[in-house]
This record gives sequence, C-alpha cells and structure tokens, in this order.
Amino acid sequence: MCAAAISAARVARVYYGAADPKSGGVAHGARVFSHPQCHHVPEVYDGIAGAEAAALLRQFFAGRRD
Repeated sequence: MCAAAISAARVARVYYGAADPKSGGVAHGARVFSHPQCHHVPEVYDGIAGAEAAALLRQFFAGRRD
C-alpha cells in the first residue's frame, strides 16, 4: 500500500533501513515498482543502517506488546 502511494505521488527517492521480507512491497513480496502497471518508479536506497533500524523496530513493537 505504501509503495503504491509512493508511486502515485511520484516521490523521486525512497530511503529506508530495515527490510521487510514478510510483508514488504519494494525489495520483497509484491515488488510494486517492478510491475509494468507501475507508472512511476522512484530511486530506491535501501539497507541504510539496516541492523540498527531493525533493532529499533523490534524494540518499539516489543514495548507495544508488553
């Protein structure tokens, strides 16, 4: 859903750290920007401080479950 919104809004660049192999739509899963129906493909920079970003997300959601 986010990747489709990024494409529709014609965002020029996407930067993100933590990958989402289970539900992602950019590098995993649906790979929205790879589809011929996708009319705008941004530059994608992924894996920026990936381990640190993943740890922050895990910590955040663990705190929400407690």
